[in-house]
Amino acid sequence: MRLIRIRVRYAGLLAEIVGKSYEYVEVPEGTSVEALVEELSRRHVNFKKWLEMLPLLHVFVNNVEITGSKSYRLQDGEEVVLMPSLYEGG
Repeated sequence: MRLIRIRVRYAGLLAEIVGKSYEYVEVPEGTSVEALVEELSRRHVNFKKWLEMLPLLHVFVNNVEITGSKSYRLQDGEEVVLMPSLYEGG
């Protein structure tokens, strides 16, 4: 199985929750955005807790919002931005 490398950027409060503003993640080719978010929840306990309390998450892939299309299949080198829906800068 081929792995692809994705840059994940955490905006606003999520950067504080995860403890970093971005990270690179390797996932199997064909991974959906939804599966990526699940993987990140396993890696970051505080992110998982936040999602359980307030599952309002805006998702962008290469600067295009795909919040309603979490089945989108990621490709090597793409950037995913995760932003709380109550984002007010930062």
